[in-house]
Amino acid sequence: MDSVREGVSSLEGKIAKFRDRLAKKDPITNKPRYGAKTASRVTSLLKRHDALHHIIHIITTGHVSPHPNTKPNNDEVTSSSTPPSTPTPSLTTILQSDIKRHQDHIHLQDQTTLQNKATNAEQRRQIESQALQTRLAQEQSAAEARRLQQEELARKAAETRRIRLEHERRILEEEADRDRNAVARVLLCGKGLEGVRVQLGKMLKPESEGGPSGRERTSALGALHTLFHQIASHPEEIKFRRIRRDHPGFLEDIGKHDGGEGVLIAAGFRYGVVDEIKCLVSREPDLESDMDGWSEWFGIMKGTVEILEEEMIKG
Repeated sequence: MDSVREGVSSLEGKIAKFRDRLAKKDPITNKPRYGAKTASRVTSLLKRHDALHHIIHIITTGHVSPHPNTKPNNDEVTSSSTPPSTPTPSLTTILQSDIKRHQDHIHLQDQTTLQNKATNAEQRRQIESQALQTRLAQEQSAAEARRLQQEELARKAAETRRIRLEHERRILEEEADRDRNAVARVLLCGKGLEGVRVQLGKMLKPESEGGPSGRERTSALGALHTLFHQIASHPEEIKFRRIRRDHPGFLEDIGKHDGGEGVLIAAGFRYGVVDEIKCLVSREPDLESDMDGWSEWFGIMKGTVEILEEEMIKG
């Protein structure tokens, strides 16, 4: 109400000008300054202003008083019984109607604004929902693509592993065949001490026939003598009965010579794998369950030592 009152008060200057001009006449023609239509419109405006001003006065003071700008007409009978003039009901009705229309307009605008907000909120919700569904679909598609890729990688890895294992198996079989053939060739020339002498003869053939040099001969005999002497001295020690086939010392002193590995095979060593390492292994028979077998095996170890010592004496 304070804002309405301030608004009405701010119009007083303009209203006063309208009143003044409506009352004045042209000095030459002695006719009203406003034409009939304009005068009617200005009069209607002034009546509405006065009615609004009067209503504000009633609301703010609580007293009903005569309209401040209402003057009795000359035709009206004035007497002590005549009540004070009051605002024209038609003007009050018009003003109330205008206020209600204005309120209705504001209410409609508020309803429209609320409806627009609700519509916009629903549109945003739908857009966000669609975006979420799209993102979920993309994530599911990406997850499915990753799953298929992982399955394909797993399949390829399994196939690669199968091929590798198959290749390793073939290599092991080929090596086993070569080892069996090598053992068979050695044993065809003789086994036991007889075979040791035959293989030692191949290893120690003259240098002119492709045999080792004097230094290599000495190293080979020394390495073989040490190996068999350790086994004969400590037959229970497994470490002396296992020789790594890829050991640099073994390859340099014994393995590179023709008949080098043959001496070991003739003495009872066989190709095998210990802890995934390729070895030449001499298996000791069980002394308690196979006395004869153990005695034969130990006899070969001792006899090989003696043969090697004979060759070392020969120089």
